[in-house]
Amino acid sequence: MSADRPLGLTNYPEMMTAQQVGEYLQVSSASLAQDRYRGDGIPFVKIGKRVRYRRSDVANYLEDNTFQQTIGHGRLR
Repeated sequence: MSADRPLGLTNYPEMMTAQQVGEYLQVSSASLAQDRYRGDGIPFVKIGKRVRYRRSDVANYLEDNTFQQTIGHGRLR
């Protein structure tokens, strides 16, 4: 899978808002904010006070966190 192609991600702009990422991942903006606070989750960019996510970072995060099983290292790669 290409870095920008998972499941319709190309329908979103190159720089996505937390609301757009949340909509795509079906999680709340608050969950994304908690991930940022904890230093977990998808890499983000600060533009002034605004938070943005690169579409490619979202795709890479999904690729890096895709598993076939919950035990061990069942990554899909």
